[in-house]
Amino acid sequence: IASLKGYPGYETAMESEGAKAMADARGETMEVLPGKALGPFMLGCPLSKVISYMKHWGMQYRQVQVQFSQGDLSTDICLVAATIGLRLRFCGYSQRLKLIDVYDPKKIQISYEGRLLSGPKSTPTFSLVSRVLGPTFPGKCHPKREVYMLQYPGVCALFPFKSTLEKHDQVVERLEQIDPVAVRFFLHTGKSCLERLQLPSLGASELYFELVVVRIGTGIRFAKRKRSLLFRRHTLQHVLSVLGKPDQVYVKDIDSMRIHRASSNSADGKLPPTTRGDYFLNYFQLGVSLD
Repeated sequence: IASLKGYPGYETAMESEGAKAMADARGETMEVLPGKALGPFMLGCPLSKVISYMKHWGMQYRQVQVQFSQGDLSTDICLVAATIGLRLRFCGYSQRLKLIDVYDPKKIQISYEGRLLSGPKSTPTFSLVSRVLGPTFPGKCHPKREVYMLQYPGVCALFPFKSTLEKHDQVVERLEQIDPVAVRFFLHTGKSCLERLQLPSLGASELYFELVVVRIGTGIRFAKRKRSLLFRRHTLQHVLSVLGKPDQVYVKDIDSMRIHRASSNSADGKLPPTTRGDYFLNYFQLGVSLD
């Protein structure tokens, strides 16, 4: 279990579909936006922003399990908030949110267009889900997994179901009789969660995951904004004008390299006077730290 306390974050909160989604996520109801979001968690949102949000709001986010494969970028990264039964799955390469998994619906209260779908006081039965999400789309049985998948564009519900019936009409009739309770909800981009998971496309003006070109000994260039920073030439003011406010400023308490900057003409070996230690400007969404 990894605590989010102290994790480098952002001062700005996550974008959402409105102020209501931000308020709901802090303790009551999260609104389902099929193919887009659950409460404040937007599909396509960077991992760093989600962690920043969890760090900023609510006791339910104080401890989150981080699942990842070290050194393997092809493996997804997951944040698991067990207290609310929520798993957020991120692309390992771009670190953008690609699947929202409500794996324990009784722990988290979610709604669609203002109507409760699940939660501690609302049981997500087959009949309720079909009624709230609208006309039922053709579902699909998975006999080996003993589940029935009710798929809508951008959202999917899983129900425990064991049957040897083959005709869909018979399956639906049986489901209406037993009225099983959903054990899982998925929110995703695309028509079906069985297809390869997609990420929402980035807009032309979106600077996240921007190509950074490194010119050894010279500087770095940011492709989308068409601006460069030159080593030992550009000042702090220039950096801020190009990249804006950093996500975090880290000041080194102990500068282990100071001894190498001692004057070669100094007979007594005294270090040159300094008024403050070195510091880094961290831009997490760019993957860049400037010293």
